Amino acid sequence: MCVWGALWRAAFVMTMLFRSGSIKEKVDSIAYLTYTHTKNLGLFALSYNSLIAAGRLAYRALGLGVHTTTGLPAAHWHPLVAGGIAGWFIWGKYSGVNFQVCVLGCAPARRRCRVLRVADAMVARRQIVLYLLSRIMIGWCKTLAAKGVPPFCMTTFSKAYPFLAAVVWANVMWLFENHRANLHSSLSKSMDFLYHDSNKWATLSDFLPSPATVAVLLYYYFYATVKKKASSIAKK
Repeated sequence: MCVWGALWRAAFVMTMLFRSGSIKEKVDSIAYLTYTHTKNLGLFALSYNSLIAAGRLAYRALGLGVHTTTGLPAAHWHPLVAGGIAGWFIWGKYSGVNFQVCVLGCAPARRRCRVLRVADAMVARRQIVLYLLSRIMIGWCKTLAAKGVPPFCMTTFSKAYPFLAAVVWANVMWLFENHRANLHSSLSKSMDFLYHDSNKWATLSDFLPSPATVAVLLYYYFYATVKKKASSIAKK
C-alpha cells in the first residue's frame, strides 16, 4: 500500500534523525506515529466517502439530476462540505501528530540516474520551503496574538485549530474533485488511491491488510498494552 509506505518512511526518517532516546523508544514512536496517521487517514476516507454518498442519495431523493459516476460528488460544492465536516471531526483535535505536514508520494519506481537524482533534490527543496512557509505563518499568528493584535489575540491556537483543520481539508478536497490538475501530482495520486480507488474492489484480498500493516498494528497493540500496564503499576 503506497500511502502506508509513505507514512512509515516519513515516521522512520523523522524519528531516527530528530528524536533522542534508545532504539526501543524510537521504534515505539515509529509504530505510534504510523498507527495514528493510518487510523486518521482511514477514518477520514470513510467519513468523506460516506458524506459524498449521502449527498448523492439526497440529490436523488429530491429529484435532482446526478450526472456523475458512482463514488464521485453529485455537485461541485459537496467535496467542500464533506471535507470540512470530516476534517473537523477527524483532524480537528490538536496534537503533534495531526499538526504535522505529511507529504504522500505514490510515484512509480524510477531508474536511478543523475538527471532524476537532481530532479528529486529539487522536489525535496520545494517541499522544505513549503513546510517552512506553513510554520512561518503559524509563527506569525502566534506572535501577533502575543502582541495583542486582534483578531489573533481573541483566542488560542489550540482552540482555533479545529477551524483551521476544517478549512484546510475542505479546500484540498474541493480542489481534488474539481481542479485536480492544480494539485501536485504525487498528492493527487495519493488522494486517488484513498478516495476513488477505495470505492471499488476486485477480489476479497483487497480487504486484507498487508503483512507490514499487520506487523505494525500488532507491535503497537503490545506496545500500548505494556505501557498501560506499566502506568497502572506506577500509580499503585
